[in-house]
Amino acid sequence: MPEQLQPLEKLPFWLKPLKEEDKPFYSECDKRIIAYSIAWEGMITINTQLRVKIAICNTDFKLLEDFHNIAKLGHIEPQATREGIKPQKIWLIDNFQEAYYFLTEIAEYIPCERKRKIAYLAIEFLNDRIQEQTQAGKERRNPKPHSERNREIQREVQNLNKRGL
Repeated sequence: MPEQLQPLEKLPFWLKPLKEEDKPFYSECDKRIIAYSIAWEGMITINTQLRVKIAICNTDFKLLEDFHNIAKLGHIEPQATREGIKPQKIWLIDNFQEAYYFLTEIAEYIPCERKRKIAYLAIEFLNDRIQEQTQAGKERRNPKPHSERNREIQREVQNLNKRGL
């Protein structure tokens, strides 16, 4: 470990890597199922608060539960819908460590070039953020400001996620 990095026990919880026992094992088949699901129905984004979110929204709750059982990360919650619209739920990863692990495991399997590019940009963003924070030694309540590169990545992901592309 480079000298400038903090020991893991001093890192804020959101920067600590997932423990080995918490990392799900994905078979080759699992990775393909997850990657294709993200390509067809999912979203990978970096919002305006510069948080990475990975999600699939659907009205078929059983389908989302089955996906969650394969992904083994994230959580399912109700999705706000307008009146007269069928109720929806969303499977969501918005946890820093889970997002990083999840994307590094499945990115190469995403068949859609645009979404694969978004996944790799999100990995770069997350990796850069980990490095910035561990080198700065900041606590969660006083994090180091985002770099200009992180803001560029966020804008690029936003542009790639625009409809019609």
